[in-house]
Parts: sequence; C-alpha cells; structure tokens
Amino acid sequence: MIASTEIENAVRAFTVPGTPIGKARARVVQDQRGRSHSYTPEKTALYEKLVHDCYVFQHPGKPALSGPVAIRVTAYMPIPKSWPRSKKGAALAELIKPTVKPDASNILKGIEDGLNGAAYEDDKQIVYATIEKKYGADPRAEVELWNLPETEEVRRNDDAV
Repeated sequence: MIASTEIENAVRAFTVPGTPIGKARARVVQDQRGRSHSYTPEKTALYEKLVHDCYVFQHPGKPALSGPVAIRVTAYMPIPKSWPRSKKGAALAELIKPTVKPDASNILKGIEDGLNGAAYEDDKQIVYATIEKKYGADPRAEVELWNLPETEEVRRNDDAV
C-alpha cells in the first residue's frame, strides 16, 4: 500500500495539445462615463481554459495540491513549414532552438493561471518553476506538477523527480 505522503508527492503530468500560447497583457478600456475597466484578451482566456480543461480531464477527481508546488513545462513549438528538410531535422534534433514568440515566461504564466483552482488553489503556491521551449512535429505543452516538501534539503534535489 502507498503511503499518503507518497501520493501527495507524485508527479501529475498532462499534455495541452496545440501551439503553446503566451499570456497577453490585460487590456484597459474606458466606458462612456470615463471609468477604466480591464479584461483578459480572448485568445489568452481561451488558452487558460484549455489548460484547465486538459488538467481536469487527465486528472479527474484529484484534489488541488496544497503547500509549496513545483512546475515544469516543456513547450513544443511548430516548425515553420517553409524550412528545408535539413533545417527541420536539425530543429527536431534540438540543434536549433525556437527563439520566436511567445516568450517562455509568458507561456509559463498562461499555464500557471489556467491551473488556478484546479491543480492548486492559487499560483502563489508555486515556489519552483522551469520552462523549456523546443521545436516539435506535434506542437503542445507538456506539464508536470508536484508538491515540494517544506524542508530546503529535499527541495534542492530536483533530479529525484
């Protein structure tokens, strides 16, 4: 039988299909009375909902992680169709890195926000995060989440996960 602490520390992995989308800045508009209102752009809101739905579908019924959380994201970006076969092969072999938009930090933020209330209560719980952008034949974001113990000694042992 698995101890409850082992279950809590298990990695929760899931995939978000499609090209990863970066979190766009909130837009601010003024109404007829001159009051300012901010809103999240539709493309960002739709991607955050997709992230949320993918997590819930791939981890049904799992309670939100509590305490400190770690997240690791690998974003697979589409290879430009105009590239010659040799350049596409180099991209797939990770010899060429995707230094294209969106920024890695914006991809991470969109995924973090999409997981609020599902994978964890709030993204303020994230104390360790990594993201890597790669080219891939199948654009997607692969996400791994896990609880971190409260002790510093164990937290630094990232290779164990």
